[in-house]
Amino acid sequence: MAQATLKIAGDSQKAQDAIVALEKKLDKLEGKLKQTRQQKPVSNSSLSSLTKYAAGLLSVASAAAAAMQALQSLDRMKNESARKQRMAAPGLAELAQVADAKEPLPALIEQARKAFGKGGFDNLDESAGLIFSLKSASIPEKDRQIFIELASSGVARDSASLAKASAALQTSIGQDETGSFNAILSKAFAASSASPSTAPELLGATAKSGGLASRLKITDEEILAATAITATSTSSAAEGGTQVKSLLKTLEKKGTFAGKSLRESLEEIQAMNLQGADLNKYFGTTEALAGFDTILKNLEKYEAIIKNIQQAESGNLAKRKIAMAATVPEIRAVRQATRSENTLENSTKEYGIMRNLRQSVEADIRAYNVQNLGDFGQVWTDFQEGMDYLLDFGRTDRQYLQESSTQQFLKSNNPELYQDVQAILSGEVKRQTAVAEKTLKVLESIDENGKKQKRREFNRNGR
Repeated sequence: MAQATLKIAGDSQKAQDAIVALEKKLDKLEGKLKQTRQQKPVSNSSLSSLTKYAAGLLSVASAAAAAMQALQSLDRMKNESARKQRMAAPGLAELAQVADAKEPLPALIEQARKAFGKGGFDNLDESAGLIFSLKSASIPEKDRQIFIELASSGVARDSASLAKASAALQTSIGQDETGSFNAILSKAFAASSASPSTAPELLGATAKSGGLASRLKITDEEILAATAITATSTSSAAEGGTQVKSLLKTLEKKGTFAGKSLRESLEEIQAMNLQGADLNKYFGTTEALAGFDTILKNLEKYEAIIKNIQQAESGNLAKRKIAMAATVPEIRAVRQATRSENTLENSTKEYGIMRNLRQSVEADIRAYNVQNLGDFGQVWTDFQEGMDYLLDFGRTDRQYLQESSTQQFLKSNNPELYQDVQAILSGEVKRQTAVAEKTLKVLESIDENGKKQKRREFNRNGR
């Protein structure tokens, strides 16, 4: 079967000649082109192949328009990918602050991309911020999934604050008491349901008392419930947390309450029948006295909250909250939509990298033309870019960057950008990253060996 092929590659004169030649053939070929309805496309990398394929389904004129429209859509997608990468770059770069030999920067970026792909995040910068918070809170990678799921499901949009508060509570009172992060989150959701404060606010306020509670052998369920009660009284988790902390400080100073439950301690003080100035003197601060008074007046509610917290932990309330959100059709549909959009963005990463580099080169060329040719340089640059847009769809951004004219311009006018382009095109950046990671591991090993040596010297001197 005869074929008419329009090859868009080269200068404008060649393109015009190709168009004239094609026009002479189209009338003769239109009847035969209609026979290609079942023909499969062999390539979608150029305007010509798309035109031939579409011509089997449409009229010849419509085929050319459809092919151009498809390639324009691809061009828009590349521009959008480049724009989103520029938005995400600051957040991804910040991950370098918390990167180490165990979790190097590329690994953290990959975690951010995977989290982003789950949906629920407006942009990659947002998911990178969550990974930054999880890493900086010293939450191990194996424990991060629950926080990512809470964020992507929409149950806890501020999952970063939730992570920091959870880590603070576990650090202050100890993992043996708090249990896993799943357990902490489940307890926090149960406690916050009995308080005007959010789960992150309540956890953060409760963590203030963690060390004191640990020394007094008071459970995390007790101080969560106590903080929920005082937060309700003060309409502030922070103020409620301060009252509980002051109260526990008083109990610790008295030296007779370690090993007793919080309720037992409060009832023991109540049995002393202290009044007025004597009661104020006993507690020492208005915050401690307020906490004592509020919890004592609400012991029934306090016990009910503790029971709910214990049931929440055994029933994995955090996971059930995520599952609950998924049962609402409009929530589920939106999450699926953002998941698909974000997955697409992840898969077009290469397009964004190449388009950003190309746009950097084109901006340099524009600046050079304007600087050397004045107003005509601006007009000439617009004309060149217009011709590229209309006549050069078959050339990818990578090919544009690899062309000798592009390379020569960069060598002469922007050696730094030339080096960046070369490094990315050749994969040299990956090699440099691997070397940097290896060096970091060696330095950390040396540092650890130095610490061990100092400890041995200290032990020798101590003996």
